[in-house]
Amino acid sequence: MRPADHFLSLLSRYSPEEGGFSLTSSQCDYLKREFSSLVSPVLGRRYAEEFFERSGERIEQDGGSPLRLGAAAAFFLQEFDDRHMELKEEDWEDIRETLNEASGEIDLEILTKLMAALLERGKII
Repeated sequence: MRPADHFLSLLSRYSPEEGGFSLTSSQCDYLKREFSSLVSPVLGRRYAEEFFERSGERIEQDGGSPLRLGAAAAFFLQEFDDRHMELKEEDWEDIRETLNEASGEIDLEILTKLMAALLERGKII
C-alpha cells in the first residue's frame, strides 16, 4: 500500500453521502496531522498545514469530496493516478501556489519533478 492510499482510506470515512462534507474540529485536527505527517517531508510542516487548511476549507465550502485532499497528497508524493484520482482546477491552483511558495524549502529534484508533472497536465501556463 502506498502512503497516500492509507490517507485516502482515512478520508473515505468522511466522504459525503449527499451535499458535501463537514468535519468536527477534532476530525479536522486529526486529518490535518495525518496529512502533514504524510506531506511534510516534501513541503515542510508549515506549507503542508497551510495547504490542508486552505484546500480543506475550500472543498468544504464547495461541497466537494475530501478525497481531493488525498489526491493532492498523492500528487505531492508523486503517487497521483490520473485514471482514479480527481482534482478540480482550484485544487491544481492550490498545488501550484504551494509549490511556488515552498520552492526554497523543497528538494530541487523533487520540485523539478512536481513542476514537470504540472506542465505535463497543462496546469502551468
